[in-house]
Amino acid sequence: MKRNAQLAASVFFLFCLCIFAFPRIAGSYGYVSLIYRINETRLESIAVALRYGCAAPQTELHGVSGVSFENADGTIAFACSSFGIAPAGFYAGFYHSPDGAPKSFQNAKIELRLDGESWRYDEPNGDNRYVTRKIKGNWYYYRMSF
Repeated sequence: MKRNAQLAASVFFLFCLCIFAFPRIAGSYGYVSLIYRINETRLESIAVALRYGCAAPQTELHGVSGVSFENADGTIAFACSSFGIAPAGFYAGFYHSPDGAPKSFQNAKIELRLDGESWRYDEPNGDNRYVTRKIKGNWYYYRMSF
């Protein structure tokens, strides 16, 4: 009986870890900026190639699940993690801003406000939240929560 209780407690702990801790870590600034640093040497050339209409080099980017153009100004986003479904989900990654300015998620018409080292948007009377923060140069972290 005691062995079954220990097993159940272990399973419950692992379940909680997978559901609550891992998604937070995967969407964090620390995690996403680490993914950026792992791929840093290849990212600039990939961004330039995409901006000039070339296909991205066929090299795998570790920890990156997708690449897309987000804005008409040439901003390129690299998705790293996502979790859940609305209203309890998020998307996190990093992007290259050609003019060095922080950008909204998928070119949404929102007003970003400076908050320490980050720029934020908190939907009035809603649960949508967005944060972006400079990683290095024209590279920024983003996290959009729904």
